[in-house]
Amino acid sequence: MLTAFTSAGVAQGQSDLAFGACPAPINGAYPNIRCAELTVPIDYSNPTTGNVTVQVSRLAAADPAKRRGVLVVNPGGPGAPGLTYGPGSWAARLPASVRDSYDIIGFDPRGAGRSTPMRCLAEGDEFWGPPMPDPDPAANRRLNFDRSAQYAQACHTNARAKLTPHLTTRNVARDIDTLRTRLGVPKISFVGYSYGTYLGATYASLYPARVDRMVLDSNVNPTPPDFAYRWTLSQAAAAGPALSHYFGWIASHDDVFGLGSSAAAVRARWDGALATLRAQPRGALGAYEFLDMSFNNLYNENDWVGFGHALADFAVRADDAGLQARTFDRRTPGTGFETQYSVYSAVTCNDAPWPRRENTVVADAEALQSQTPFAWYVQFFSVCYTWPTPAQPHLTVRGDNLPPILMFNSTGDIATPYAGALALHQALPSSVLVTEAGSYRHGVAYQPAAPNQAANQLATDYLVSGLVPSADTTIPAHPLPDARTAASPGR
Repeated sequence: MLTAFTSAGVAQGQSDLAFGACPAPINGAYPNIRCAELTVPIDYSNPTTGNVTVQVSRLAAADPAKRRGVLVVNPGGPGAPGLTYGPGSWAARLPASVRDSYDIIGFDPRGAGRSTPMRCLAEGDEFWGPPMPDPDPAANRRLNFDRSAQYAQACHTNARAKLTPHLTTRNVARDIDTLRTRLGVPKISFVGYSYGTYLGATYASLYPARVDRMVLDSNVNPTPPDFAYRWTLSQAAAAGPALSHYFGWIASHDDVFGLGSSAAAVRARWDGALATLRAQPRGALGAYEFLDMSFNNLYNENDWVGFGHALADFAVRADDAGLQARTFDRRTPGTGFETQYSVYSAVTCNDAPWPRRENTVVADAEALQSQTPFAWYVQFFSVCYTWPTPAQPHLTVRGDNLPPILMFNSTGDIATPYAGALALHQALPSSVLVTEAGSYRHGVAYQPAAPNQAANQLATDYLVSGLVPSADTTIPAHPLPDARTAASPGR
């Protein structure tokens, strides 16, 4: 059952932001998007510190007569640029009724993308040259801790040192509220994915009277004081069962992949490939790169077929071409990796405390090793262990005086495990949780491949008409890919 909640259309004022043509690459791909530059203080508690710019984009409501308000969209991160995400690729997935109802607003958060950038190292720095150090061997732990400390120091010396301590989720939420003011609206609607759910929850906690409608999809658990560190541990733990699920899917298509007819047989092939690369990397492809592509393959099923064939080529035929094509070189121009990782590092270190004792990190990773092959992969490199400035006090997410909030999460999500959705749901009493059962995908509503139509309809009913399920609800999983389709391209 869907229940309507009373929520009048948001009164519209006049924006004083000067929206104009976007930079050429954006304008060419999305000619209907307009861009503007928002100036915000580096430090809201001390505006004399200086300013930074935040780049903003807008796709105007398709039907001005039906326009309800503004819808701010964040794709996650922290540090993921969103200038073309919400008004561009994401908006293209929406039904006309949502497009008619909102000006869709995107932005590159402070420090990221085309906003005033924060970079700990120069783009293309050899620090990131592959193959990266293998995360698992005990002999590499000193090397990896030292590399982490080196990067942390670079974030405070090579980067915009004045900006670095002020890259926080709370400040991004304050930037959104500055944007709201400049757009001339008393309230915003918001859609956030992954880390964007924490950003949305932070905004709702700071400015509850300024929230109209809010969708939080694939949710971060904000409750532990050291929540960012706990988040990484939970990802490693969730990735173990998800990898087994993937092996089972490959095994069910042994006639396609030839890696074995049981999950155990496929795992043995995967273990063998990892051991081979651990003993002797193939150029840029080493143990870390193999773990990295395996972990990222579990975010969704978009490359399940292609990665399955690449694994089979290597494990059965010693052909590494498919895996080489999926090896991500962080030095590659145009990826924006350094800027995004710099912002990711600063926000996660500034938002919450991390352990400062190496033996704590080692003990936590060792405790996970029997559950997952990714225990050291998620732990071995974090600049937060030696971050030079202290984290800000923990933010308690509050759900007081909020309108209904619609949440989505799959049960097997590795990036934002389901327990985090339950915790955030409890912290937001007005929320309704939609669970995609039996799914291991990160992201539920409005996904570009194998869409879940039930999730899309619930999100549309909410955003357009203010309808929410009368209680928490479970929907079936989206379909898995056809193993007999052509292999998908590399990463």
